[in-house]
Amino acid sequence: MAINPDIIHSLKSLPCFTEIQDLSLLTDGFSHTCFKVITATNVFFVKKLNTATADGEANASLACAEQGISPHIVYLDKQWLITEFIDGSSLADAKINVDSKTVIALKLLASCNKLVASEYYRAIPLLDTSQSVNALLINPTLVLAPHLDVLDKLTHSLTDSIKSLICKTQALNVLCHGDVNFTNVILGKDQRSWLIDFECAHKAPVEFDLAMFIAVNDIPINQLKNVIYSYTTLVPSISINLDLLHHYLLYSFYINGLWYLDNNLQSLAISQWSAFDNFACQQSFNHTKLTALIT
Repeated sequence: MAINPDIIHSLKSLPCFTEIQDLSLLTDGFSHTCFKVITATNVFFVKKLNTATADGEANASLACAEQGISPHIVYLDKQWLITEFIDGSSLADAKINVDSKTVIALKLLASCNKLVASEYYRAIPLLDTSQSVNALLINPTLVLAPHLDVLDKLTHSLTDSIKSLICKTQALNVLCHGDVNFTNVILGKDQRSWLIDFECAHKAPVEFDLAMFIAVNDIPINQLKNVIYSYTTLVPSISINLDLLHHYLLYSFYINGLWYLDNNLQSLAISQWSAFDNFACQQSFNHTKLTALIT
């Protein structure tokens, strides 16, 4: 795929690039425009930020880079995030079993959740579940357009339940990555692990991060207790509220399906919404059957 000449010009004008020797587009696992840039002295990872999420991503990246959880930031502005390039592969491609991948990812997730004292934490937005869903329904696909009333009712029902449980349990907000899928963990050649891509970062209860981790990685629900045990072993001070986690799981399956539909990935959307229907039935939640809307 050819790189837009305007982007090339914009990158060459940045103060951190005195001489670009090679510029290549990265496509594997990245939902937004990312590049590998080679100069005479260094190799860089470059991401073009999404205007709507730039501030949250920038501040979460700064907080995690400061603690060595994510790569060192070389340059940052409203449009570009530039870090050192980690020579390695994503955890999704690692030749290890799912249990080992889960342990590696949860260690990074737990470290991220602990950064509530960072000066950058204050600038990260609170998670608004309704707002996040509605952003994906501004221009609904032809498949979803006839069902907007049903989806609106579901969005309000999930949001009201989550807000009520947060109030009831007095759940505290932490720095949530919001998308710790295995493609967002890089294993360096030295086997050090790094967390990347903070576009979905928000302040929210830890139950949200765990729920999204389970949903986006298709971790079987029968492994839920093992995930909770592994996480609480890493962060003994945290007590996970199962009811809140269950509702965030439904929300995660729901919004993931919307995102996949918005990006023309219907088979993945069906997988997430099937998980929603199965889990809602298992927990005796009286919610709309989502797969019936798109199959």
